[in-house]
Amino acid sequence: MTSTPSVSATTTAFPNSTKTTTPSPSPSANSRLSATAACTQGTWVGLPYLNRFYNSDCSTYVAANSFSDLTITATNPSYIVYMENNVTVSAGGTMTVTQGVTLNASSGSALYVQGNLDLSGTASAPITLTARSGSAGGWLGIGFRPGSSGNLDHVVIEDGGEYPIVSSQGNGY
Repeated sequence: MTSTPSVSATTTAFPNSTKTTTPSPSPSANSRLSATAACTQGTWVGLPYLNRFYNSDCSTYVAANSFSDLTITATNPSYIVYMENNVTVSAGGTMTVTQGVTLNASSGSALYVQGNLDLSGTASAPITLTARSGSAGGWLGIGFRPGSSGNLDHVVIEDGGEYPIVSSQGNGY
């Protein structure tokens, strides 16, 4: 029996999105959310994609995304979540990622925190944030905005670029 990831999310797609003509590598069927939204324009596709939205014709496009609350729980030992554009944790919101999740970020993407970020891995099942390209500077990193908070426990951050992790004090972004 395959379990599905725990997800509770409120999202907002930002303008200036780009339509995807070649989809990202598909994760295994075991890691996909069992129910997806009917192809309503602007509806978030769901995990494992943080930045995919439906067009009315059921094709998808990639856009920056903002979550007020989101929980990502690994459903198998190699559970991968794809971040194909910027993701923002909204002020007052929380993004929780549990042990064993790998966040695979595309070039130029960043995770901005205006609310709370809780990354709680373990020694035997850390959380990994890495560039999809596998090369140094392949994604921007995590940016904590003024008034934000975070807990990073047993987290591996690889291939971050401009700001692998920056605090909210005077970093000018």
